[in-house]
Amino acid sequence: MGPIHHTIKAGVFDLETWRNTRRTEEEAAKARSLAQARDAIGKQSALFEELLRSCSDADFRAAIEMFGSKGSRGCMMVSLVLSTTLLSALSCSPI
Repeated sequence: MGPIHHTIKAGVFDLETWRNTRRTEEEAAKARSLAQARDAIGKQSALFEELLRSCSDADFRAAIEMFGSKGSRGCMMVSLVLSTTLLSALSCSPI
């Protein structure tokens, strides 16, 4: 999950770089055991704290364009965090 969040923080979105990083991360995820996957998910809170702590209000208000959509970096970050959280909750719900 980290690659896209680092991109937003940097303020410059390069689709090809994102695709390559995503592929690398996806291959690593496929190779993980269940315990390793749980550990990786558990580290996401620290990742968000690390990425967000150093951002100023101006950083969050700065514009960025990603996937053909324009918005503030703060809006993009919150949108991704909430959508990821929602997807995690939906995929982990008992049937």
